[in-house]
Amino acid sequence: MDYTYYRPATTEEDLSGYFADRLGLVRSDEREPFPLQGDRWWATHRVDSAEEYDEEAERLGLQAADQLSIVVFELRKSLSTEEYHRAHLDLYGAVVDQLNETPGLTGLLVYGDINVQVERPPGGPTLLDTSLADPEDGNHGQRLDPVLARGTVAALTDFS
Repeated sequence: MDYTYYRPATTEEDLSGYFADRLGLVRSDEREPFPLQGDRWWATHRVDSAEEYDEEAERLGLQAADQLSIVVFELRKSLSTEEYHRAHLDLYGAVVDQLNETPGLTGLLVYGDINVQVERPPGGPTLLDTSLADPEDGNHGQRLDPVLARGTVAALTDFS
């Protein structure tokens, strides 16, 4: 399954540069900011109207006329267990850090189409879903503890 990062629209160059640096990705075509590829992740980007993503836009505090940047991350299929866990630590860390380091930025990281993993609502702190802290679920061997320490663990409402 894929991870989708929703945030208010920004330039492709900014998003591409940020995620390339944080996740060790490179441009598939040097002349284009997306798609990005690497050993662990493949990433694409599009800008769409908040009106098309009303549930996501509402949680981000956007109006129907606003634009969303949508980055989809697809995990490479042939990863070792250690690479798999490292890839998730890196992705969660990159999203949490961008939200924490950008005043007023709102965002959502969603697994599949439903499961909200990370959310920063308008005027609120960066929240990480309780499933990420659960050693029987997302936090095998406490591998996500460094990211969990940079946000607030809370039960996040999934999309229906």
